[in-house]
Amino acid sequence: RLSTRLKLSRLGLEGTRSLLATLFDEEITLEFATGIHRETEGNPFFIEELCKALVESGQLYFEGGEWHRPGMDQLGIPQSVQLVIEARLTKLPPETQEVLRLAAIVGREFQFETLAAAASLDEGALIEFLEAAERAQLVEEVARRSDGTFRFAHALIPPTLTEGLSGIRRRRMHHQLLDVLQRLRPGDLEALAHHALEAGDLQTG
Repeated sequence: RLSTRLKLSRLGLEGTRSLLATLFDEEITLEFATGIHRETEGNPFFIEELCKALVESGQLYFEGGEWHRPGMDQLGIPQSVQLVIEARLTKLPPETQEVLRLAAIVGREFQFETLAAAASLDEGALIEFLEAAERAQLVEEVARRSDGTFRFAHALIPPTLTEGLSGIRRRRMHHQLLDVLQRLRPGDLEALAHHALEAGDLQTG
């Protein structure tokens, strides 16, 4: 017990620029800081991990006593962020990954009660899974909400989790969520319509 875990808040553009200046030990252009902030959403962990990935890929390199960075349109940032996310996901147990995939089908934000019912988990087990995901900085509890709402820490996390799912599995997961929402939140017509459509229960046109 010689350490204390601190939860860092998201950084604004200037905060991101200051962190980058510390990481690279030099003045950072506004263009580079803006691009990194846009893709990482100011998440300090993703800022550092993304920079490591860009250095390892050779897109950022140190030569002649300074760092060289191509224009933001030449940096493969979304793919690099996705690789960082995938690396974090693979460190989690398969059961936790499966729960997070179901949460990702809900969207960027999801409610504890809905996920527990859809995944057929008791609250204690789900709390452990979500705490593990929080430690991996993949999800975070929405402090301003009192209804047990959680949020994925980056917009690319849900699509990374659901990438590769077969169509039949996606429809099955939407069916699971639709059944739960009909019981728990019958007034949430937008969510009900979304899952019914994705499950194949509604036709467009």
